[in-house]
Amino acid sequence: MNGPLPPELASLDFLNDLSIVMQQLRGPLPPWIGKMKNLLTLRLYENQMTGSLPESLYTLPYIRNLVLRNNQFAGPISANIGNLNSLVALHISNNKLTGQIPATVAKLAGLSKYFCQNFYPGILFSNRFLRAIEEFYLYNNMLAGPLPESLYSMTGVEEIVLAYNMLTGSISSSISGLRLLQKLNLRNNDLSGNIPPDLGFLLQLQELDLAQNKFSGIMPQEICYLRSFQLSQLAADCSAQSPKVECGCCTSCQRRLLR
Repeated sequence: MNGPLPPELASLDFLNDLSIVMQQLRGPLPPWIGKMKNLLTLRLYENQMTGSLPESLYTLPYIRNLVLRNNQFAGPISANIGNLNSLVALHISNNKLTGQIPATVAKLAGLSKYFCQNFYPGILFSNRFLRAIEEFYLYNNMLAGPLPESLYSMTGVEEIVLAYNMLTGSISSSISGLRLLQKLNLRNNDLSGNIPPDLGFLLQLQELDLAQNKFSGIMPQEICYLRSFQLSQLAADCSAQSPKVECGCCTSCQRRLLR
């Protein structure tokens, strides 16, 4: 299929799954998408769709899976995204979206998978966080500021990837509460200070990438001890000049990139 979405689809108000992927869809997501009130899944990824996302998209009452990655959608995400109370998975990476990540995303209490890579500026929303989140990918944006304490309230999270942003400050000892965490990637930010030994409480951790930041000091023995468990990948700036992390248990020693 190529060209725009056929307008005849608007009459299929009983449809609960609209998936057209890796085709040649072009043009915008039409406003009539809001008429498909029974949609549970909308997957239009890896096409060539353009334009801004219509406001009617945020009126779908039962939508659970919204996957629009790898298109050319542009413009901001509306704050009305917080109205999608049934949303479980949101994949909007690799578009041309602009503006800040709406703080209303934090209202999506059932959201478990959040993937966004669009060179967004701004800060991580900190008023409250996503309690049901399992996979949290906001890499390669322009997020700045510290890691908010509310990040550590995502107690069910298994994967956090915030690499290639401009985050500053340190990692709080509160991270020890993320007991299900398997992957933490904070590569290429401006995080600093000592690496907290509290990361050693995360016995499920398999990947830990802290390279290309401004951490200093010694890699805590508590983290090195995890290498005896499931921690198979551990990266830090142990080849850097200054600041430098002394690490005898790292699987990858990086040299910090100068910004």
